[in-house]
Amino acid sequence: MSELKDPELDELEGRLSRAFAGTRPRRGFEDELWERLERRGSAGRRWPWRRLAPWPAAGALAAVLVIGLVAVLALPQLTAGHPAGGSAKSQTDSGVQQPARGQAGTAGAARPNQLPEAAAGSFGQLPSPALAGDPGLPGTATSSGAPVPYFGPARLTVTAPLPATADTLSVYRYPQPTAADMDAFAARLGASRAGVAGTPTVYRSADFRLDLAPASALVEPRFTVSGIAGGATGSDPQAVAEQFLSAHGLTPSWPAGAHSADGPEGRTVLYQRQFPIAGASPAGEVDQLGAAAGLEVLVASGAVTRVRGPLPLSLESSAYRSRGSQQAARDAVTALPGAGDGGSGVPQVELNRAVLAYMAVGDGDHGYYLPVYLFTGTFSSGGVTMEKRVVVPALDPSQLR
Repeated sequence: MSELKDPELDELEGRLSRAFAGTRPRRGFEDELWERLERRGSAGRRWPWRRLAPWPAAGALAAVLVIGLVAVLALPQLTAGHPAGGSAKSQTDSGVQQPARGQAGTAGAARPNQLPEAAAGSFGQLPSPALAGDPGLPGTATSSGAPVPYFGPARLTVTAPLPATADTLSVYRYPQPTAADMDAFAARLGASRAGVAGTPTVYRSADFRLDLAPASALVEPRFTVSGIAGGATGSDPQAVAEQFLSAHGLTPSWPAGAHSADGPEGRTVLYQRQFPIAGASPAGEVDQLGAAAGLEVLVASGAVTRVRGPLPLSLESSAYRSRGSQQAARDAVTALPGAGDGGSGVPQVELNRAVLAYMAVGDGDHGYYLPVYLFTGTFSSGGVTMEKRVVVPALDPSQLR
């Protein structure tokens, strides 16, 4: 039977032999030890042994011990990479190695589906935000001279400077208001249920009508004040709007950026809601059509004629892993509807503007303000300036349903 040779075992056995050779007792130690034992025996102790001649089997026993020691030390090396019982493999499968932000975020590389609990967010997987514009119909310009929104197919390229995005972005959740919540809001404004059949959310006061709209999939719960009698008047639309809001307790409690634009019904003063972004400028809210959203006050003939805005909501926040802006740019180019859905007349559009924004998304008993990238670019069609709008979720795809 041939002898198996293992270079690693031979080397290890040689190292052990050299180690044992260096630990032998000094010369004369054995004779000195037996002399001490014999003196103790002569002092009255009887020892059950006598000095032994060299034991022929001692060498064999030492060899057995050395071989056993070699086997014990070599066993982990021989079994490395071969898990027993699957325990090592289960640890490897459950471990997650997170890529650096420069690899996964800025470069837009794919991230693993398993995320650290802090980065995965405490609300679980979220609904995916999307625009609700009809791809077959052009939108309506929100003000004179503004481009007309376009949601149809287009051949897209992205040339916009991309916003820098942190590793995580905040998601805001709110509970959908109950009937009691809406009644309480109306009572604060001095209104009560109008009792109009089929319209349980219509309220009236002596000075205005109040309509409360429950949340939908793409709109947060909102109120509309119309049929306004009396109130502040003046030549400065924004000053008139602020006086009315203050008098009725409707001044926004959240950060907002105010701007105004002329429209067919008068001048609209918009207080666009803003959400803080760590290390960057705030992100404004956009609606389901990609237009700026918040609290709108319509001023006509120097007086407020309509106010629309979100109901007061109690928000809680959680940090979620973000989607890199370069990855978002690639996703924008392939967003539906694709160029193949429109035949030969599909426009070529250069998306030359990209901003970080927030959209409201309803989901059962709760709603969310979710971060998105809004890409826009204009083109001309029949002498009309159109604006193509594309929204890409700013959260890692693994955290969306």
